[in-house]
Amino acid sequence: MYVTALIGYAFPENPEAAFVNLRMFEALGCSVAYLYSNSVCVYVKLMVGGLLHVSFVLVIVVEVT
Repeated sequence: MYVTALIGYAFPENPEAAFVNLRMFEALGCSVAYLYSNSVCVYVKLMVGGLLHVSFVLVIVVEVT
């Protein structure tokens, strides 16, 4: 929900292309996570998830300031 608002704010000149890219990368992320889910241990999955959360927070901090 917050990502779509951030995308709409960051790309007001061409929001359709921005939202299409957002959905494409969401689907790509789900596909990659599904493909490596059985071959990677839980610790690595938690590390990747933690890094994604930290990067999302940093994007919000950069956009707000």
